[in-house]
Amino acid sequence: MKSDVPFRFAQAMDKGEVAAFQTSAYLNTGNWCKQRKLLFRTMLNMDTYDSVALEKAQTEPTYIRILATEKHRMLVAMMACVMDLRQRRENQVDPWQRLREAQLLLDMGLSEEAALKTVEGIAVAEMVEDLYAELQLREHLRAIYKLIPRSNNINQITENEYRLETLIQKVANLNRYAIICDNIGDHQKKYRVSDDQAVRSAVDALMADPLMSGLEKATSLPSQIRYTTAKAFYLDSVGKLDQAQDEFYKCLSLWEINPDRIAYLPHFYRQALANLIGVLTQIGDINQVPILLKRMEQVPIAGRRASMLAFCDVELQYQYYYLNTRQFEQVINRETEILNGIRNFGKLMVESKELSLLYNLGISHLVVGNNKTAKSHFTNIRTKGNLHSRIDIQGLSRIFRLFLLLEEDKEERFLYYLRSYKRTFRKGMPFYSMENVIYEWLKKHSLVFHSTQGESLLMELHAQLAEFETQRLIGAEELRLWVLSRASGKSIREVMSEDNRVLKL
Repeated sequence: MKSDVPFRFAQAMDKGEVAAFQTSAYLNTGNWCKQRKLLFRTMLNMDTYDSVALEKAQTEPTYIRILATEKHRMLVAMMACVMDLRQRRENQVDPWQRLREAQLLLDMGLSEEAALKTVEGIAVAEMVEDLYAELQLREHLRAIYKLIPRSNNINQITENEYRLETLIQKVANLNRYAIICDNIGDHQKKYRVSDDQAVRSAVDALMADPLMSGLEKATSLPSQIRYTTAKAFYLDSVGKLDQAQDEFYKCLSLWEINPDRIAYLPHFYRQALANLIGVLTQIGDINQVPILLKRMEQVPIAGRRASMLAFCDVELQYQYYYLNTRQFEQVINRETEILNGIRNFGKLMVESKELSLLYNLGISHLVVGNNKTAKSHFTNIRTKGNLHSRIDIQGLSRIFRLFLLLEEDKEERFLYYLRSYKRTFRKGMPFYSMENVIYEWLKKHSLVFHSTQGESLLMELHAQLAEFETQRLIGAEELRLWVLSRASGKSIREVMSEDNRVLKL
């Protein structure tokens, strides 16, 4: 285990968890309680992990010598405290909690009590239609019944075995739909509408699966939700937006059949709302979007991770709505709240979501003419991002940053970053041909960007970007509008108004 894991765990704890741990027996009893409190407080106050600073914070030589062991013990204690607190916070519709309790009862030799707790968990799993939890619980119940005299439970054993066999078939059906849906969704996110034959063939092969021939093939509510989502993703990817909208509405209706499932899986329900918002925005039917956004905000949440997911889901959808209705100041008005959220959730934040939030802020500032602030957001993305996370956004941020450096006439810095970014992304984004076109243009024409030739050269690049925009490639429209504004000497907003288009992100 890495030596900084206790530090990262402490940083990820919410205020309630920190408060609970500070009053725990681990920190308040024993010979080392004073040193342990100091160690924990030091880790909470550190911006980045520093083993030397941890040692310097201690005054007891003996404790410093056993610091590695004590950090491990503290990690174990923190995990136990957080798990206990979260179990007490658990939503009452969580079947997995019942399974954990049943396993504990069985470990204590209380077989009949474990059976009752497992049956209780099965009822909860059926209520929220969690097939995976129900499968685990029914298998656990089958094992428990072996420890109890068969004559006492013959009817229950027979029913459980029958239900288990039926459930296995439903889970297999759901697994296949999950694979189809996830793969189509991945292709749609990475490639959007693409004329790459390999991509189209892969998506078409998934849609040719016999299970995708009709909703009646889905044998459970979770499978039906997966089916409609996969079909909607496919229709969206081939440009059939009206049909995609119908499927997303069907998906939302399926979710709302079971309110208990929404309470159990609020993040996935918000995703269903977000998918519908996305396609409504694409077709220009935005009247329903504010209503759907309010519904997203009203979904109940509990716990730090759930709060983080809700923050990302809601803020991103508000950004997209304001961007696509040209309300760029509204995006900027929420900037403080967004940056505070990113800071408060820290390493718990999903990196792809963080990069998206920052990119949308950068684009908004760029459109209203706040180039310095826009560049700071694009720079922030460059320093935060790992190459496996939203590579498209990272590439676009680097391109915009290069253009802004070029516009500032900072030739030395521009050339350095041009070489650096080209090396970084040469192997990282083989499908992103637009980026290569722009890099080649910058390499050939950057020295005459500010000359009289600059306008005609920019218009040549504008024509190339327009081709990428017809493919609905992410970032093509923003880049084309920026290039056109610089070629015409007008603001991006003026260009957008004359262009009579909406900036779709």
